[in-house]
Amino acid sequence: MLKKLSEKKQYISDFAYTIGSSLLLQAVLHLLIHPYINYRMGAEALGNIVFYMSIIYIFAQSLGQGLCQIRQVVRKDCEASNGDYNAIIAVILLISAVCGGIIGSIYLKGIELLMFVVVLLFTVLRYYATVEYRLKLDFKLCLIFFSILSAGYLVGAAVFTVTNQWYYIFLMGEAAVVLVFMVRGTIFKPEKRTKNIPFIAKATTSLVFSYLMVEITTNADRLILKNFIDAEAVSLFYVVSLIGKTLLMFVGPINSITLSYASADKKHQTRKGFLKTFTLYTAISAVFYLFCIIGTPIFVKLFYPNMYSQMQGLNLIVNAGQVINFAASLPIILILVELGSRYHLRINLMFAAIYIPVAMVLTHFFGIWGYAWATVIVNIIRYVEVLLLGLLKFPKENSEKEMTE
Repeated sequence: MLKKLSEKKQYISDFAYTIGSSLLLQAVLHLLIHPYINYRMGAEALGNIVFYMSIIYIFAQSLGQGLCQIRQVVRKDCEASNGDYNAIIAVILLISAVCGGIIGSIYLKGIELLMFVVVLLFTVLRYYATVEYRLKLDFKLCLIFFSILSAGYLVGAAVFTVTNQWYYIFLMGEAAVVLVFMVRGTIFKPEKRTKNIPFIAKATTSLVFSYLMVEITTNADRLILKNFIDAEAVSLFYVVSLIGKTLLMFVGPINSITLSYASADKKHQTRKGFLKTFTLYTAISAVFYLFCIIGTPIFVKLFYPNMYSQMQGLNLIVNAGQVINFAASLPIILILVELGSRYHLRINLMFAAIYIPVAMVLTHFFGIWGYAWATVIVNIIRYVEVLLLGLLKFPKENSEKEMTE
């Protein structure tokens, strides 16, 4: 990707559109929406809403994004139609409604539970719908996509001001962008199914489980802190980790453009190229860590002053975990493209199998500090695992032959 960025202006332009789109959305959410919720309802309410949305994002990113990325990857191997993917997304929405409804019912009741499920379904569709511009390599459309989403959130915030119901914020944004792309886009248009739907479904299942592990661990702070401590602990960890998580938010856009071009390129990644990319991401992470430890206290003081006194020292450990996670997460997309979804799943299964129990035990005994240290320890293990897999499995030189296990 770096070579292409230096050679062609188009790649630089696409990269700028992708990052700009992500920055727009994150600015709206983290500089406007969440501080406004905190201002109107307090830290406990914010923690609960962040927790509810983390459940939604686990489903949306693992199921919706998983199918989106499979649609890009398998075009190298077989022909498929909208009919294939429409059938799969229908099953995904059914699974999301049932499982999301069951989980949501533990914490929510009545109309709030119903709206939680509705927001969940639209969010799953929104994550899948990003394949519209990825397949076409039209990243101007990416900016339009996220502009509609961000504008919808702001309209939802106005409705929230009147109704005091948090779910309108997210419903307005997710529904707006999905409905626009259903009408104006191409990926949802009806087509006949092909004989390749079993192959696509199998590949999707593997990647969905892989992303499920990723998203459970990514959102584990909300899940574990809410259930082991309280909603205010969720809010505190959220605001302290927010600048570090902003770096992690770039993983999706960067991997999006990398996957879009890598899946269309017939050449294979080499061990040397993988190591260069891995080293670059590590260097970027180290620089960003310095920015995090300086910027986080300023950010919390400005936007969440009610939590500033509680963050002493926590900043250093929390952001270390975030940047190590970033350094390990980006190269994984190269493993997906070159080695397939099985290796992607193995990495994330191992990570989740270690992370969740370690985080739960340390949180039980040491509270929010225990959770912060768990993120550092387990992300170091993941970082080393990804590096070793790339060095052992990638070929020394380019080859047009199929890679074998």
